[in-house]
Amino acid sequence: MEDKTTKTKVDEIKSTAKKKAAEIKKETVKKAKAAKQEAVKIAENTAESTVEMAKTAKKGAAKIAESTAESTVEMAKSAKKAVARVRKPTTKIFLQYYGKEISQEELSNRVLAQFKEMYEDVQAKKLEIYLKPEDNAAYYVINSEYTGKIDL
Repeated sequence: MEDKTTKTKVDEIKSTAKKKAAEIKKETVKKAKAAKQEAVKIAENTAESTVEMAKTAKKGAAKIAESTAESTVEMAKSAKKAVARVRKPTTKIFLQYYGKEISQEELSNRVLAQFKEMYEDVQAKKLEIYLKPEDNAAYYVINSEYTGKIDL
């Protein structure tokens, strides 16, 4: 009975995680498209500015070169800021319960260490961890094939 409940919970967690991942991916794609459009606009503005500067170059080549350099630096900074806005933030996850705390990184390291002890020749390419604080344990699946459990 508990196995069905656990499997149902695991399936719910997987489903929720997949939905969240899809939402994050969709949002990232939207932001990337917006950044690309902004970069295209900057490039068009740069091209227009360059044509105008070339016409003025006959009057003072040195002055135009300096102005172009400053303009290009500013546009590059703007483009860099637009790209920076698209990046996903660094995420750290901590599980806290009954006065204990464990980070996602520590949990992953412990799981992988245990896995390497058992399967030295197998490389872990995909890692899924299911936390179950009521059992004081984390269950894992590696490469959709190998399963195990570690105590929290």
